[in-house]
Amino acid sequence: FVTPPPSLSPLCPPRTHRRELTGCSEDCAYTMSKGSFDAENLTIDINLGTDGAAKKTLRGGMNSFDLDIAPPLVGDMIPGGDEDDEDDPALGQPVYQIGEEQVAAFSPSRNMGDYHRRPPRRISFTGNEGGVSLDSPTMRERSDSHLPPPAQDVPEEELKKPALKRVISEHNFTKPLLSSLDCAQHVEVEETDVDEETARAAADLNKCIQRRRKYMDVEIEAKEAVFEKRREPRCPFPSYKKYMPCAREEDEPGPEPYKPLGKLGGCEIKMVRGVFQVSGSVQCPVPTTCSEFFDDLRRTMKIIGTASVNFFASRRLLYLEAMFKLYLLLNEEKEVWACKINPHRDFYNVRKVDTHIHHSACMHPKHLLRFIKKKLKRDRDRVVIHRDGKDLTLAEVFESLNLTDHDLSLDMLDVHADNSTLHRFDRFNLKYNPCGSSRLREIFLKTDNMIGGVYLGEITQELFADYKENKYQMAELRVSIYGRNKNEWQKLATWINNNKLYSDNNRWMIQVPRLYHIHRKTVKDMNNFSTMMANIFEPLFEATRDPEAHPEVSLFLEQVVAFDSVDDESLGEKKIWIDPPNPDTWDHEDNLPYAYYIYYMWANIQVLNSFRRARGLNAFQFRPHAGEAGEMDHMVAVFLLCPAIAHGITLRRSPSLQYLFYLEQIGLCMSPMSNNALFLQYDKNPFDLYFKRGLNVSLSTDDPLQFHLTKEPLIEEYGMAKQLWKYSITDLCEIARNSVLQSGFEDCVKAHWLGENYHLPGAAGNKMERTNIPNIRLAFRAERLLREQEYLAHCAQQYLHSKVVPPKSPSHSGHPAKAGGVPRMVNQAAVIGKQASEKAAEGLWLEAAELFSAAMGAAACADPWCLSGRSECWAELERWEEALADAEQCVQISESNGLGHLRKGLALQGLERHAEAVLAFDKALLHKQDLSKEELKYLNKALKECKKQA
Repeated sequence: FVTPPPSLSPLCPPRTHRRELTGCSEDCAYTMSKGSFDAENLTIDINLGTDGAAKKTLRGGMNSFDLDIAPPLVGDMIPGGDEDDEDDPALGQPVYQIGEEQVAAFSPSRNMGDYHRRPPRRISFTGNEGGVSLDSPTMRERSDSHLPPPAQDVPEEELKKPALKRVISEHNFTKPLLSSLDCAQHVEVEETDVDEETARAAADLNKCIQRRRKYMDVEIEAKEAVFEKRREPRCPFPSYKKYMPCAREEDEPGPEPYKPLGKLGGCEIKMVRGVFQVSGSVQCPVPTTCSEFFDDLRRTMKIIGTASVNFFASRRLLYLEAMFKLYLLLNEEKEVWACKINPHRDFYNVRKVDTHIHHSACMHPKHLLRFIKKKLKRDRDRVVIHRDGKDLTLAEVFESLNLTDHDLSLDMLDVHADNSTLHRFDRFNLKYNPCGSSRLREIFLKTDNMIGGVYLGEITQELFADYKENKYQMAELRVSIYGRNKNEWQKLATWINNNKLYSDNNRWMIQVPRLYHIHRKTVKDMNNFSTMMANIFEPLFEATRDPEAHPEVSLFLEQVVAFDSVDDESLGEKKIWIDPPNPDTWDHEDNLPYAYYIYYMWANIQVLNSFRRARGLNAFQFRPHAGEAGEMDHMVAVFLLCPAIAHGITLRRSPSLQYLFYLEQIGLCMSPMSNNALFLQYDKNPFDLYFKRGLNVSLSTDDPLQFHLTKEPLIEEYGMAKQLWKYSITDLCEIARNSVLQSGFEDCVKAHWLGENYHLPGAAGNKMERTNIPNIRLAFRAERLLREQEYLAHCAQQYLHSKVVPPKSPSHSGHPAKAGGVPRMVNQAAVIGKQASEKAAEGLWLEAAELFSAAMGAAACADPWCLSGRSECWAELERWEEALADAEQCVQISESNGLGHLRKGLALQGLERHAEAVLAFDKALLHKQDLSKEELKYLNKALKECKKQA
């Protein structure tokens, strides 16, 4: 969002022939049937202004907006009009004649695809002041060269297809109307002038986006490299498939033996302050430091808490919601017809991914109950656990619980969440114990137990068989790595390979519970936080450097797509804003805050991804749990670091952060049925609000064992949402498409499911034959996002390029001032200077700059203290030339002003004149008595960075 687009430039001439639309009567409605508009019931209030312009009132959910006056689409049958008068020479822009018989032409048309317009015909409106007849208005000639090319007619061979023939005969379609199904109607909104508060809020939001880009650029470039086919050869199928039996048809030859890469020589791996570093033959850049991350976190938290920013964001979100409702009003019928003529595809056979599901609770309760009963009958004498100093068989375990297979029922199993779990995450965790017994949980729901996790492996195989039967439902099952020791990865990979748990319908995710404080007390070798990070990531770096020495881990990692961070967010935590602790020395038994975990997980994953890409291996996403409960700094941390998250319901508390998630299209894998049992009632869930506003949302199950009752829990989730929020099939298919895009399935798999160009925005990236989403829906979403990004860039540019003219004042001659101290000004100037300092402390830099200028005007001098303060304001606004001018004037007045030299160095650093900046910083050090401790610390840091650049 660096420069505004030409279409939004303030230098562009205003669009003509607009009429202000400001509300509607109660019976305002129009319907569309048999390919024609029925406007007989449309009621619009007509009020004549003093200028003779027609002002129409329509209820639309917004205060006011402008309509682009344009003729309707080709194929729109208008009552009273003639279909065969398309050769009418009146092809100009409508000119309104207001007189005894008020006339106007009105059609809410907006380009969302290839279409062309036709002149209006006789439309009747009924207003409160009486009937208003709208006949063919007077036209003047104009050029249509700026319009998009006309839509192409549907070929005759297409019209002969059975599906099209049936629908055409049923709805009395004509070829022009059929060809206009890819042409959406839309209302064009004229944005109001940008005031200073709006511009400042947009600039602050733009700063937040730029901070996020600093952390996400590497991942974005890696994705673009795949899409642009710069990483050759582009894999035509997932690499694991040729080694897995379940990935082949019965008549195909058996799997090939796995041949991992050899060892990479000359490569050194070591951990420095909690983050692994790779050097030698492969160089992997170290990500941003933890201190820089917490500095960005603190600055972003300050912005999203600003009242003006939240006001601006909430208005934009309401606008987006209203525009979607208006789009549905105008185009819902077209979407229905487009889906009807799309052969074969419907909601049930579009691909949908369960992007948030935990492996230990991936089965529905009846599935687990049947499995336990089956094993109790067939494996009664199998030794399954060691308790109380002896080995126990399965029969003996149930005898100790006073249970038989006949006693077991869903109620006795007691794994389903109920009212007792609301806001009680501790009670919810106990629901993982079948019949309230931790013994049964260890036997049936653990991978590392006395029987090697055989039972859980068998349940997972049955689940994969169900996925294969359904064919169109996919999952990303989460399995746990705790970080207690380095052997966890080998045990997990061995369990996966021994039980052949590879499926085309599943990819694995690794969840890491935030339990350092527990491990510190219970694990002997857990010396500090870095030890936990080493236990989690060191086996992965070793398997990447030498896959041949770790074949099972290497093969398993080819099916792992992402990492997750999990735990109860509602627990209190001690916040860290500055000077985060060194993980090498953090040996306390207290747990660390959420943002601290998130940073060190992200940093190690970034280095690991760079290492694996250098070796031609797959990389991993980071999609943690966030926003299920807890405070807003959790969501700010994941906004900076993550491409997608699980949950996100706390976004409803922060309009500014919600708006940022929309602009960046950060994925939200939401589970309303899970939230209903734990934190938020279903009807209050913000999923529907997010969807209408255009956020990137998908539906997922979380824990089917606790929250669902049917064999297909994901379909149950979609069905519940459809019934409560009255979603159409297009809505459900759009949510399903979002789930595929958010998932970690390979690029070649997504291209097969959604179309080769699935990564492109709008209709260009849609293949309706596979997604069942009409092009007009995705074109609308893409255009709204682009318009919103352009509007934010436009507002931010206006703020950054605005000029503050300081009041004229005489030179400072004869006015004494102590450098670095309190300025000697008159009382009025001192008051203004104090106000300027307060504004600067609040981050209102433009207002502070104006006040510093006013203070110098009141004092009738150029005071070094005010010049230094104003230079800081210009630097925060990234207006480096003005910052340098003020700083140079400051040091000319007083050569011994250390703060002035600091401001000059920072301005030169912003202009990338690093050698000159070093000299300025050296002079500031000579007069460091004028600097505070924080300023001195900042000076040393800036000097170090400039010396590197110089």
